[in-house]
Amino acid sequence: MKKEIKLNYELLKIDDNTYGGDQEWYKKYIQRLSGCAPTTASTIIMFEKRIKDNSIKYTKKEFLELMEDMWNYITPGKFGVNKLDYYSQGFVKYINDNNISLNEKVELLISKNKKNRPSNEEVYNYIFCALENNHPVAFLNLNNGKEKLLDSWHWVCIVGIKYEKDTDTLNSIITDGGILKEINLGLWLLTSNKEGGFIYFK
Repeated sequence: MKKEIKLNYELLKIDDNTYGGDQEWYKKYIQRLSGCAPTTASTIIMFEKRIKDNSIKYTKKEFLELMEDMWNYITPGKFGVNKLDYYSQGFVKYINDNNISLNEKVELLISKNKKNRPSNEEVYNYIFCALENNHPVAFLNLNNGKEKLLDSWHWVCIVGIKYEKDTDTLNSIITDGGILKEINLGLWLLTSNKEGGFIYFK
């Protein structure tokens, strides 16, 4: 039995030709190198605004202004934004300063110890709850394992999820670099040798 859900991808479009932001749009080298977390957060903020008012449009220039603003809240350090808490602290400050009504943080930590990780179905259920209520999920992975379509030490935005119970197969749709990608999330859970996690606000 296959279960799946996805957001309205049209509400992720910028200039009608990219899906979500691209950290390569940042002007400074250090931002392009380490700006995946504020870029992911900017994509989420854009979607949260547009789900309430789908007449809102973003040009690349306007979205880059959002990314630059978000950088001031979620500013990568020496090791980037390598903890869910670092991300959430900046995100909460941004939504409070901008009167955005997202009041509750919901996170799922992924342990470095593979024996302590949730099952594919548990991860699906967590992400399903977010997407069902139109909340994109920020995903941190510090090692991509055997999933070659996913960069290590990287944040992306999950906008769709598929689970095949009979084969225990878990795939997710992400925005990364301005495009939609489908990754084998179950393979990541099985083979990543570092910690990671998921977080959204509702």
